[in-house]
Amino acid sequence: MTRERSNSMRRTLAAATEQDHQALHDHPWISRLANKTLVLEDYGKILGSYCLFFKGIETSRSAADTFAELSVDRAVKALETDLSELGSQPFTPEQQALPNPVTPPEILAALYALHGSGFGARHLNNNVKEVLPNAPRSYLSAGTDPKVWRLLVQELDVMGADPVAQLLLISATSMMFRSFGTFVKSYCEEYSHRTTKSF
Repeated sequence: MTRERSNSMRRTLAAATEQDHQALHDHPWISRLANKTLVLEDYGKILGSYCLFFKGIETSRSAADTFAELSVDRAVKALETDLSELGSQPFTPEQQALPNPVTPPEILAALYALHGSGFGARHLNNNVKEVLPNAPRSYLSAGTDPKVWRLLVQELDVMGADPVAQLLLISATSMMFRSFGTFVKSYCEEYSHRTTKSF
């Protein structure tokens, strides 16, 4: 498989879902990670939402007994480490349920979205390091594992070779980006109304 061929579905997927992906960069909460006005309390809220979302996808992947080599457990553990150092634990929000990908295209799309988020982590990590120098950054500093990403790209090409599966992948990825944005917003806003935690 040539380099051009091995990246074909990833490029197709990125182009087809660009609008939904870009919306996350302008997200009212996620965008705070790149903002000089970021405060520790908001940082903790955002990490909590990430942790719960990643754990939900990992639970779905494990239940389907598929794509074991593409597990996001490494990211979950990094998020749990950060939250522990912050003295916080994520809660289950009342207003927004976690997505539950079941089919292989849905699960692979979710893994693509979550592993792919690590590529923007370097920029976010640099900002958090500057703005909140004492904040834990296990998740942001880890980025995306190159070996896992290569395996994921290969899986995308295999599945995307089927035109029907390709459409399902695109649809599921767009939905996953939107679901992530909706969940993070709902989680952080609900957390903002709670007073049981302090940072």
